[in-house]
Amino acid sequence: MLLEHGENSVLFISFGTIFWPTVPEYVDEVIEAAIEKRFPFIFCFASASAKISDALAKKVESSGLGILTRWAPQQFILNHAATGWFLTHCGHNSITEALASGIPLIAWPFEADQPTAAAHLSQNLNVAIELIEVRTGERGLKPLYRNGRAAQGTCEAVGVEIREVIDTCRGSKGEELRNNAQALKRKFGKAWQVDGVSRKELRTFLEDFI
Repeated sequence: MLLEHGENSVLFISFGTIFWPTVPEYVDEVIEAAIEKRFPFIFCFASASAKISDALAKKVESSGLGILTRWAPQQFILNHAATGWFLTHCGHNSITEALASGIPLIAWPFEADQPTAAAHLSQNLNVAIELIEVRTGERGLKPLYRNGRAAQGTCEAVGVEIREVIDTCRGSKGEELRNNAQALKRKFGKAWQVDGVSRKELRTFLEDFI
């Protein structure tokens, strides 16, 4: 993919080992948009609930743009020069690994702390684009407190949104988010240097409890 598409060109998609959208047709919309927009991708679907239709798998194969897999070395992919974006459920480990790699995110949160994390990443840290139209359920379809926007609850709306997001990724806003993610990567690195805050805190913990 690096030789064919270049640096920062690939979208890595993973919802972790547990989560999977309750409306699987939304996944189809995302994949079809990526193919239409010529956005190469690696889609890891490890959840036991995950199902990819034969029709979608054939479409991915014939496009020559995507890889579908039940398992992928996430940290290796996030640190690869070809990887440009990470579409994630915003689990804590995935967020940490992405930012430590300097990769901006497309947030598709499901439950627990994930919606809060997605809001923080997109509104405060400015390293992510949060998908709104993929929200489901009674509470998920309610208007957001921060801007009053509510998901329409249709595949068509998801398709429109993800295409807009892909265009954003490739524009000046996408470059801004990438620069911010790279800045956080540098902060992560400094935190583990000899006098870094993370190293100091770990040393204090070990001295106090071991």
